[in-house]
Amino acid sequence: MFVSVWRRRRRDEEGASALLVLMVFPVLVAALGLVVESGGLTLTRNQVQWTADQAARVAGQRIDPLVAQTSGAPSQTDLAAASAAAERIWSAVGMTGKIEVVDGQVVATVTGRYDARILPLSQDCTAHSVARAAYGVGAESERSQNRP
Repeated sequence: MFVSVWRRRRRDEEGASALLVLMVFPVLVAALGLVVESGGLTLTRNQVQWTADQAARVAGQRIDPLVAQTSGAPSQTDLAAASAAAERIWSAVGMTGKIEVVDGQVVATVTGRYDARILPLSQDCTAHSVARAAYGVGAESERSQNRP
């Protein structure tokens, strides 16, 4: 008797695990998608910030600090060279950007795009970085040698 009750009960529950898996599977896929997409978005933001930092650094190296300090703004030649150097940085990694000089500081603004792989969450990421035109070690030592 006990065996027949057990078999009947087992037949009543057949397919219950399939139904449970069918209900839980979409939730698990969505959670996995969010983890993957948030990781990819964070990585893209870090890459955009790094690119902005490097573009500002390279652009700052192309501006003559003496001209910028005496006139209050870099020469057009310096600004063109700074923009061209920065553009090589961000175009090499498939991003866009611009260089501005504000209060004697070089400001790089870089935009990159994160294209989602699983969920429809594509997004543009923008980063800003600031650099100052400064003497390098070689320029500083040459200047100190020319002193009377």
